[in-house]
Amino acid sequence: MFGCGDFVFNVSRPGNRPLRLKIPVYGHATWKALDRQFVEFVISELPSSPLARWSLLLRVIIIPDEHFFATVLMNSRYSDTLLRAKVHHPKRFQGENPDGLCRHRDVVEFCGKGPATVAPRDIDHLWKFSGRFFFARKFPSNISDPTRAKYRATFARPYYESIQHVFPPWLPTYIAKISLQWLEISDASQDDIITNPMQVYPRLEPISDCCEILHRRENQAVFSYAYILDFSTAGAWYRSRVRVTPPVRCYPGGHLRSVRATTDPPPDRRHFGARLNAPIPHLPAGAASLLVELWFHAPERWTAAAYEACDRQPHPGALVFPRLNVTTRTSDPVRLRVQLWEGHTLRCSTTKEVRWSSQPPGPGTPPWARWDLHMSTNVTLPCGHLGPGQRTLQVYDDDAAEPASYELELLFVSWYVEPEGSTADFWQVEDAAPLDDLELAGSPLQRPGPHRQPDEL
Repeated sequence: MFGCGDFVFNVSRPGNRPLRLKIPVYGHATWKALDRQFVEFVISELPSSPLARWSLLLRVIIIPDEHFFATVLMNSRYSDTLLRAKVHHPKRFQGENPDGLCRHRDVVEFCGKGPATVAPRDIDHLWKFSGRFFFARKFPSNISDPTRAKYRATFARPYYESIQHVFPPWLPTYIAKISLQWLEISDASQDDIITNPMQVYPRLEPISDCCEILHRRENQAVFSYAYILDFSTAGAWYRSRVRVTPPVRCYPGGHLRSVRATTDPPPDRRHFGARLNAPIPHLPAGAASLLVELWFHAPERWTAAAYEACDRQPHPGALVFPRLNVTTRTSDPVRLRVQLWEGHTLRCSTTKEVRWSSQPPGPGTPPWARWDLHMSTNVTLPCGHLGPGQRTLQVYDDDAAEPASYELELLFVSWYVEPEGSTADFWQVEDAAPLDDLELAGSPLQRPGPHRQPDEL
């Protein structure tokens, strides 16, 4: 692209000759992480490979930095290494101005197609999603702009430090204990554990094959997290990595694709973001009701290769909306039964009638989106005081003769007392080792000193 005299020119085509690549062209974001082996392939092998004849054209098409690497990758032997993940949060594109003209006339861009500028009112929104994204754009260029000042004040500390208030006080020590069990260290003094603040990172893959649909839609509910914790006991330092998944699960077949459970945050907002999936696998005990979010999607099965692993899973009696009309996006109702079990005892139950109702496609809706339907609905399940312990949430079609049971295991914990019994399904230790055995960039890691405890931050 080339800008001159308030106009934008496309200089990527020679004359009026159509530019056609005889290979599939793929797009991607400007920001990417490339594997070393693939980079070596691009540098050393690509110039002499069959792809070389197209690589020059890929460099001069519109926005080459958003097409070149993905196209080369997907047409090479490294195509199975692709991991789709979006780590930045652009504000919604503004489009053209009220006069139908380009929003920016003094910069080169696709007419009004760039992200809108972040304003002070957007900072709270960015904070709520800060566990999912690593950076946002675009910000005002003036360094004295109030938006920048509010952003710096809100994100003055690293993410994992700013969310310490959602972690119960016992959690770091508890993570250290289960990590020592994973290491089969039984002679360590668990009463003398010192922990550094946990670092929390979003994992860039969906929590399961059936969550791929929501993952591609950037639904933060289906992202799991990694806890990185340094701790010491008996004078030895260790580091562990623990995988945690918020209370959500995805399912194959049918129209019900995911079930998520949260509770209302208390007035003191200590559990800030409960509705937004804080990076914890549990729910706070003491709530009187459960908030259940159901996400529906049609068609009931996918044929794309990315979803085959999920579609191959058995799903007899899967929930579907009868007489679903793809054109009008309406259906006959389904009566859902939502209930919570404590072992073999039914704790609470409710029903809700749901009809498919979503906005019909507009004139500019792309063809693939005309049959790709989705909607969500919320169900409040009043249960009375929900104390600590494990429970099972169950959802099914109340009118079906042999309905499929959609289940989600939940763990309620006290703010002051660590859970009893096995919690391996909620905190999964993936790796742990003495710090002396770890290396970073070829050099042994320096043994960390004690940090301030979370309640001091």
